[in-house]
Amino acid sequence: MDKTEYDISKIAKVLEGIKSRLDRNSGVKAELIYKAKDLDRVLFAGNTDDNTSISSIEGDKQIYETFLYYLENEGLVKIMADKSGISFHLTPKGHTFKTYGGFTALEKEEEKRQKKEKIKQRLWEFSGWIFAAIAGFAEKIFNFIRELL
Repeated sequence: MDKTEYDISKIAKVLEGIKSRLDRNSGVKAELIYKAKDLDRVLFAGNTDDNTSISSIEGDKQIYETFLYYLENEGLVKIMADKSGISFHLTPKGHTFKTYGGFTALEKEEEKRQKKEKIKQRLWEFSGWIFAAIAGFAEKIFNFIRELL
């Protein structure tokens, strides 16, 4: 396994951890449905060098503020508030997460995993049908041979 494959598998594990935390939200957050594209809109607006004002992101500022607090709780952004409003910048973890595709990549990976699981399930079902057909045919042959003897 070369270093790139190791890095990708390590990042995939981190993404799975974030996904599991998304699924385990409590309180008010549990009632909100955070869509990957919406979280990414906020995440991708930021960078590690400069602060990004929440007002510079097109859309509902109150919802984006909620997303920012969630992203900060995950360690992906650092929030600053002053007289001009709320701004943020990406943490190194946030920059890495953004570089590897953010929540949308995580969502696509989960869809891929579910698709593989579905294919695996269908293959098992199909192999069961084949086994049942062969077993029935083998039983008839066995009974025919036994009657001959």
